[in-house]
Amino acid sequence: MLNFNRLTILAGIIFSTAIWGPIVEGKSLKVYTVSTDSVAIDSLLMRITHASENISYSGVHQRFVKHRGQRIELRWQENHWHPDRTVVIFLSPKDQRDLMTVLQGDQIKYKCNQHKDRTFHYGGPEELLKNGKIFKEIALLRRNYFVEAFPRQPFLNRPTISLKVTPRHPGRPALHALIDAESGLLLQVKRSPVGMPNDSLVIINQFVEFSPGKPDAAIFTSAWSDSKHLKKSRKAKIYTDLDALLTSYKGRVLIPKKLPAGFALLQIKSIQRRRKSYLHFLYGDGLTFISLFQNRENRDSSHRRGNQQKYSRDNKGDKDRESFRSKENQKKDEHHSPYVIIRGKQGNLAYSIIGEIPRTELDEMAESLEVIE
Repeated sequence: MLNFNRLTILAGIIFSTAIWGPIVEGKSLKVYTVSTDSVAIDSLLMRITHASENISYSGVHQRFVKHRGQRIELRWQENHWHPDRTVVIFLSPKDQRDLMTVLQGDQIKYKCNQHKDRTFHYGGPEELLKNGKIFKEIALLRRNYFVEAFPRQPFLNRPTISLKVTPRHPGRPALHALIDAESGLLLQVKRSPVGMPNDSLVIINQFVEFSPGKPDAAIFTSAWSDSKHLKKSRKAKIYTDLDALLTSYKGRVLIPKKLPAGFALLQIKSIQRRRKSYLHFLYGDGLTFISLFQNRENRDSSHRRGNQQKYSRDNKGDKDRESFRSKENQKKDEHHSPYVIIRGKQGNLAYSIIGEIPRTELDEMAESLEVIE
């Protein structure tokens, strides 16, 4: 089976909602009254998506999450030179202080102590520097969510536009963002996961300091020379649809015949890691995602499921479908985690489904899995 802890790390990366990037340097956004105009909203979302390509800035970011009943604060200094150079220095928590990540185009470098070195090989810092791009699938977003923009009170002494995203389907997250009306920067993003009682896990990303304009070039020069290149942890082939995968991939593949409402296949990755081949199917609805991981499992690997609890079994003809719910995931449920992880097996194909929607919908997706030779 796929390693639970690694999947938890991947889930944190895939569902990360931080987006920090302005829109067009030297130009102000249209000041909205209350707007649901399709053309205006689409234009705003597109400009946000390509924001960091067009403006330079420096600032301090703060991110709040609640985990296992505790509120956790992350804070980092970010200097960005458009279109594609960034230096991030972590300020808190204490055990992350002074860790540094540097981006120039597709090149990633980092600086940290030996104890933290391996954490940089999971892709998290790279995703942070790519800034999320949560509005990439605009057509899906507009189809599955209501989107409104209207003026709000200043934030950090800057005029703002409020962007409100609410779901059309039940059991989906909501998002509220404050956009700087002059630069287009997302000053604050609040994301409300599904079914969290009393806002127990509202995720907040926000600037606490912001200065438009190019930071001192010496900051980047020094950081680049004082850091080392990030090793590529794995090679991945990316396919845009199932037909493209099946023409080159050798082996059996699990495909869901039923998807939750509003979701569509975005891409497929074929990943090689430690002499094993994994497939990652990524589905999205414009704001949230579902990941289906699968790999061939050796027959003698069943002993590794000792920490799991079987909760259903389906025998139909030559199919032997088992689904498991991790005891670790049960503990997370008690602390109101928004992520649901379903793990199972068909024949020698092990799979894991990760989503931020109701478990019943992911169960139905798992039950619809069929093998394509």
